[in-house]
Amino acid sequence: MTARTCTSLLVTGAAGYLGRLLLERLTGTRTLVGLDVREVPAAERLPGVVYATDDVRSKDLKDLLE
Repeated sequence: MTARTCTSLLVTGAAGYLGRLLLERLTGTRTLVGLDVREVPAAERLPGVVYATDDVRSKDLKDLLE
C-alpha cells in the first residue's frame, strides 16, 4: 500500500473555540475548509480558510467534500 498525502482538510465546529484553534494551527499547511452549522462572522474568519455553513448530517455534504 502506498501512502497518500492529504492536500485538504475539513474541520468541523469552525465557529467554536476548539475548531478555530485547530484552524489557526493548521493554516498554511494545506487547503482548509471550516464547517459549522452556524455562520462564522466575517470578522472572525481566518485568511486562507474556506468557510461553509452546513450540518454534517446533511445530504448535501457529499457535494462539499467532492
